[in-house]
Amino acid sequence: MIHTAVRQLPVRKGRLILGYVRAEPGHDALVAEGEAQLSQWASSSGLLLGAVFSDNTVLPPLERRGFRRLQNLVHRLRPIGLATPSTWHISDDRDELARVLCHLRSQRCLLLVIDTQVVPGTALDGFSAKGS
Repeated sequence: MIHTAVRQLPVRKGRLILGYVRAEPGHDALVAEGEAQLSQWASSSGLLLGAVFSDNTVLPPLERRGFRRLQNLVHRLRPIGLATPSTWHISDDRDELARVLCHLRSQRCLLLVIDTQVVPGTALDGFSAKGS
């Protein structure tokens, strides 16, 4: 199952997605682990993972080098989705996450969260829907 933060939509197999992973400084192994999770998930979902961007920082999304590069590629390639292990990788701040979601929607790009647990009261509570 594919979880989106926008609305319930089927994601057709064989479609391009991009990935994003972040970790706090000094936790490089977590970035590699996240990249492997995204690759395995995309493959098992029949989606084409074009690239995975990463950052080792706690800076806001728009101040992260990898995230800015990802946004540029989203604009150029128009993938159907941005896959991430959990919303924390984008931001743990509800307002920042909402801004990123708004930007992705403007690019017709879904946020695909592979962690199936949405905690009530978090940024995705009320947004999350399942696709197939």
